[in-house]
Amino acid sequence: MLRILRLTFASVVGILSIYGLITHKSGLIPYMQFFLGAMFLLASITEFQQKQKKSGYIYFIVSLFAFIASIQGFLYN
Repeated sequence: MLRILRLTFASVVGILSIYGLITHKSGLIPYMQFFLGAMFLLASITEFQQKQKKSGYIYFIVSLFAFIASIQGFLYN
């Protein structure tokens, strides 16, 4: 289940980034960062389930950073 969600979030990020590159719209960046944060959060949950706490914490910190950046992007645009 987590693998399917992670692949779904990765494909959404890929589609949004390709669309943003083609159309030169910067309004999509907060959405990309949000889905990237969700993807890293799911990766951290997977790492914690596999008992690899060190990389799980790194993924979790990166997901928090992406969520904070996405919230700032939503508020300032």
